[in-house]
Amino acid sequence: MSKMEAYKAELARFLEGFGANVRHVRTAKSPHCSQERLSYTTRLHRTEIGKIEQGAVEPRLTTLLLPRARAAAACAMQHDDHRHLRFAVARSAQRQHGEANE
Repeated sequence: MSKMEAYKAELARFLEGFGANVRHVRTAKSPHCSQERLSYTTRLHRTEIGKIEQGAVEPRLTTLLLPRARAAAACAMQHDDHRHLRFAVARSAQRQHGEANE
C-alpha cells in the first residue's frame, strides 16, 4: 500500500467516525433533531448534512468553526421546549453579527 493509499484509507475512517459522531449528537436527545432542522440552523443544505453523516465529504474547517456550528450544537441539545433552541440560535446570530461589526 502506497503512502497516498494509506492516507486516503485513514481519511475515510476518520470521516466515517466524524459523521457517526455528528449523527449521534443530532439524535441523542428526545425529540431528535432532524437533518432538516439542523440544516436550517446551520444554513447548510440538508443533503450536505447527510453527506457529512455518511462520511462522504470532508467538511471545510470554516464549516465546523463558524458560529453556526454552535447553533448546530444547540439544535442537538434541544429541550422539549423549543424556546431554548430559538434562544440559542438567536444568541449565536447576535454574536456573529457583533463579531462582524468589530
